Amino acid sequence: EQESVHPLIRKCVDDLEAGNYEQFRSAMDSLLSAVPYEQFMEQYEAFYHAIFFMAFHLANVYVLSEVQSSRGRLDIVVHFPVKTVIIEFKVE
Repeated sequence: EQESVHPLIRKCVDDLEAGNYEQFRSAMDSLLSAVPYEQFMEQYEAFYHAIFFMAFHLANVYVLSEVQSSRGRLDIVVHFPVKTVIIEFKVE
């Protein structure tokens, strides 16, 4: 049910599905800004995997993490009815 999903997560999903990637990034930045500094592990890619996976999973979107392919691993794969989006994380 869409009405049971937090509006910020719904916005992330809707923007990604619509291809509004800058708005998606801005909405995800807002979501990440809610994480207390002491718990924020920006140097660990797995931290982002968990946050993004849970956000999409809680929005009832078909999402996979660490998907194996012949060329390596895909960080996040989000399946929508008419397209699939691959998200790769790069952490310095």
